[in-house]
Amino acid sequence: MTLSRALLYVLWFLGPVLEAAIVILMCRRKLRREYPWFFYYMLLQLATFAVLVMVYHLTPGNYFAAYWTLEAFSVGLGLAVL
Repeated sequence: MTLSRALLYVLWFLGPVLEAAIVILMCRRKLRREYPWFFYYMLLQLATFAVLVMVYHLTPGNYFAAYWTLEAFSVGLGLAVL
């Protein structure tokens, strides 16, 4: 694995790791009820990441369509957060 490919994976996985930490902190501090839309948005981001990683490795040709489909849901929920 080249250095640039390793860096790609590190950066790709860094976002979901931080998002998972936020979800865990929200559960521990009982902020889930206070900010439900943000909590669901973070869960959607984690699910989106998992789906996109699977699509990228199993059927790379479908990644474009999967990304933009999931991005539409993300934008909709992002507006609810605002």
